[in-house]
Amino acid sequence: MIDSFAAPSILVRGNHDTGAGWSQGVHLIPGVARSGVSTCTQVAGGGEIEVFPLGWSGTPGVVARRDEGAAWRDVLGGRARRAIRGRAGQPFIVVSHAPPLGAGDAPDPFHRGFRAYRWLLERTQPVLWLHGHTPLASVPWRVTCGTTMLVNVTGAVLVELVASVPWRSTEA
Repeated sequence: MIDSFAAPSILVRGNHDTGAGWSQGVHLIPGVARSGVSTCTQVAGGGEIEVFPLGWSGTPGVVARRDEGAAWRDVLGGRARRAIRGRAGQPFIVVSHAPPLGAGDAPDPFHRGFRAYRWLLERTQPVLWLHGHTPLASVPWRVTCGTTMLVNVTGAVLVELVASVPWRSTEA
């Protein structure tokens, strides 16, 4: 599916993307984005937008074990890198495996979002936050938090990014 459109692709690892099956099939997928290390991508109509990837924050090599400390390291490190590059006030999109706590996550302990992600959401108000991990039967596919739209892309969602008016920063 990822090669169906002539468009840039970003892949973040999920909580089950580990083990022999993952490493054997890695040549079939695009490169995995490193958590907390942003990249810029072109948008329709000209211009570019920064994409902030956040893969599964878990214990390496252990399927589905959450690590809130790893989530904080990814978020704080990525935010610092954005500031150093002078992009702190610029619009950006987050692509994460899990959603922020209380914004698109489920009440069960296995599909709960990360506190660090919620902190990032509230302080920076990204233009758009795309995530998976949460079964669509248990939550709405789209929620709004402040000026940010969060979209659960479990299954398939087509998003077209179009350049528009200049951005004003809400980041403190």
